Amino acid sequence: MKVRRFGGSERDMAYCLVGQIDGDPVRLLLSDDDVTLGADNHCDLVLPYPTISRRHARLTQSDERLTVEDLDSSNGTSIDGQRISGPMPIEAGQELRLGEVRLRLERLEDGDDQIGAAIDADSDTPDARPVEATLSPVATDRLAFDHLPQLLTRLAGSPQAAEAARLIGETFFSALPLTWLKFSDINGATAVLFEAGKALPGDTQCFEIPPLNMELQLASNCVPGREERILALARSLLSLVERTDSGPDAVPVPESGWPDPPPLDPDVVEVYRRAGRIANTEISVLIQGESGTGKDLLAQFVHRADGDQERPFIALNCAALPPDLLEAELFGIEKGVATGVEARAGCFERAHGGTLFLDEIGDMSLDTQAKILRVLQDGEVVRVGGSKAVSARPRIVSATNRDIEAMVADGSFRLDLLHRIAGWEVTLPPLRERPADIANLAVHFLVEACRARKTRIRGISQRALDCLRRYNWPGNVRELQREMHRVAVFLGQNDLLTGKDLRAAIRDASRVADNDSLEGQLAVAERAIIKHALARADGNISAAARQLDVSRSTLYRRLEQLDLHAAVNAEE
Repeated sequence: MKVRRFGGSERDMAYCLVGQIDGDPVRLLLSDDDVTLGADNHCDLVLPYPTISRRHARLTQSDERLTVEDLDSSNGTSIDGQRISGPMPIEAGQELRLGEVRLRLERLEDGDDQIGAAIDADSDTPDARPVEATLSPVATDRLAFDHLPQLLTRLAGSPQAAEAARLIGETFFSALPLTWLKFSDINGATAVLFEAGKALPGDTQCFEIPPLNMELQLASNCVPGREERILALARSLLSLVERTDSGPDAVPVPESGWPDPPPLDPDVVEVYRRAGRIANTEISVLIQGESGTGKDLLAQFVHRADGDQERPFIALNCAALPPDLLEAELFGIEKGVATGVEARAGCFERAHGGTLFLDEIGDMSLDTQAKILRVLQDGEVVRVGGSKAVSARPRIVSATNRDIEAMVADGSFRLDLLHRIAGWEVTLPPLRERPADIANLAVHFLVEACRARKTRIRGISQRALDCLRRYNWPGNVRELQREMHRVAVFLGQNDLLTGKDLRAAIRDASRVADNDSLEGQLAVAERAIIKHALARADGNISAAARQLDVSRSTLYRRLEQLDLHAAVNAEE
């Protein structure tokens, strides 16, 4: 099988060398058919370690056969402990020893030798640079990361259609290789909304963009088919703009309020755009959605988006405390109510004039719901054990992962309280319904985790990205963040996150679409057979290979290809 390496040319099969050197994980991609290893900086793979000669060994691939040759090194080269004197074949699973450095040869799955999302490692603060296919078919060049977040922020202020067209036109023309770009209003007068560059004779494309009755005309020197992708992106962006004017009271959304990284999914962008418009009102907000979808981030955005940073923001998880402690946290408590208890203000008091975020409000008891309703009605709170009423008028932002309407129907949530807390109801979609955000978030969290470990990596492989996109993410964004922080522990300097670094559940999700094919069904059967043999052999590779009547190296290779190393216990 032919696969592409980083340089873009074809080769028979992709391999890497993995191991630990001085306690640090190392993974070296064999990115060419002829690779030299040694301490000299001119070698293809540089190993600056004491027992490595300047030019220590050469790995050569030809006709799906990989051979190792020692280059008259001082400390020799060995395969599985056997020192070599001339070119010797090596297979996946075998150990290559160069001096005192031990590395194991692994075969890479298709796509794991291609960078799907590159990370700039040249700056002190690495920047995420997904390649064109990382985000969506319309996220070309650096448009998605250098220009689109700022454009979305500006569009979130609900500009008029003409102003939105101008903003989009400016962004497109500065980000894309266009020679000419023009937006027109074709609602009778064909007024020019934006125009830049100079049209070349015979090189003009014209597209109509509903529903805003606009026309996009462009002349480009880019690759064929990009016009359609630009048109698709323009349609998506203009769909966020309402037909009506935003009016003089519309509030622009500050860039600092957006999550980091900003969302790219149109539905989530629309949620934040609307949240920006109600930010300077007293409307209560109820955020619904599965756990881990970012309800707390949206609550903080609603609080910050009006620009007044002096107002308090108090958050409380209603599911984290039993009812008696929850009431003390909500309403405060007076001194002497119990032995050793000091007086303290509750969340309602501390959030007065600001925002009180009640997370998991659906887990609150009916008694506590009734007391909260009274506070919201009176604008006053009485501390537990006290008698004096204190003003408490925060804006309430609530969140829940439960079906509030169903809870009202079965009597476990008060309808009158729902009316009080749900001035604006919004549901955040789960991560599995936001494919445009998966790569963006994965790169962000991986950079974040690697920076904390002072590790620079090259990015995420195309296969790993495919696995991430196909996984269902029951834990949503929070689960993705945990996975990226987990894998960062096992990545070394200049490493590439590959599919095999991901949890088995995420890797296996990428095979679901292929399991109906003959090859997919055979793979499933082979995995079951090998797992059974390993179980009977207590994880011993040699014993399992004897049961299956295959060589140890062949079994190692199949373990690599089928991602079955998790089934292996200690070696003999």
